[in-house]
Amino acid sequence: MQREEAGTWTILVEDARPYDAYKYLITGADGGLRWKADPFGFHTQTRPENSSKLFDLAGYRWGDKKWRESRRDTRPAEGLVNIYEVHLGSWRINEDGSPYSYRQLAQTLPDYVADMGYNYVELLPVTEYPLDDSWGYQCTGYFAPTSRYGTPQDFMYFVNELHKAGIGVILDWMPASFPRDVHGLDHFDGTCLYEEDCADEQMRGQGMSDFCFGRHEVSNYLLANALFWGEKYHVDGICVGAVEELLYGSRRKNIYGESEDLEALEFLKHLNSILKKRNHGIRSRRSPGRWMRVDSDLTCNGMPDVRRVIWIIFTETLISEATITVS
Repeated sequence: MQREEAGTWTILVEDARPYDAYKYLITGADGGLRWKADPFGFHTQTRPENSSKLFDLAGYRWGDKKWRESRRDTRPAEGLVNIYEVHLGSWRINEDGSPYSYRQLAQTLPDYVADMGYNYVELLPVTEYPLDDSWGYQCTGYFAPTSRYGTPQDFMYFVNELHKAGIGVILDWMPASFPRDVHGLDHFDGTCLYEEDCADEQMRGQGMSDFCFGRHEVSNYLLANALFWGEKYHVDGICVGAVEELLYGSRRKNIYGESEDLEALEFLKHLNSILKKRNHGIRSRRSPGRWMRVDSDLTCNGMPDVRRVIWIIFTETLISEATITVS
């Protein structure tokens, strides 16, 4: 690979084909060799295999124009936002014990959700993850919908069918920490590149590492990821998980001798600002706490009660209030 002037590394593989599996062999700063999956990979092998796979996201023909126009012309979260929370891997099982695919779910879940009176689904994390028992909360592939249930285009079809049924889609999103699997982000180049420099034994015991929000490259990686799901997969919102861990997870004192991670706090405020600019208005509403509103103007230092999750609804219009229930 060749190092470009901006610091990126590139290579041209002329005979590469869609679905080809690949990894990067990285010579680390410590002299060790590491096989790493692509942090920006769009598709992956299915566990227990863990290589990235080539996939072109272009070409899917979306049929949710009516839904997207309704978001532009109305206030989708005005009044009742009734959310059905679902883990795709256990919602329905085939006779052979395998979970429903994205396309099977697309034919069954929208009608069920609508019949039950819900207007949004909240998906437990679908970003690629190695361990079934984690239910997706230990993510290794932030830009890839898990291949357990199909391809990226299958996931597009799933979202498309929900929108055609008048159902919005919210993703659980985990920007606080990541697992220490050797093919993932951990010690990517032999150093603490994505993670905090300080080795936290408590987090190491859980097999997790905290993102280092003090590095602009790390914050930008996560900001790009949040935008990616809205722009490429037409997802309507994200639910930021483990907010308390995000704000207090580093377990180190800030410059004021207090426990809040000020860099993580700035990340959340920046996330709010970027989404607002890109989507012409967002709102996230939960019970008020120490920081009153994450949807406040940035000069208000708005933040949520850290004991609550943050709902961020992508929309074309400014949402004023919403009554949110989750089942």
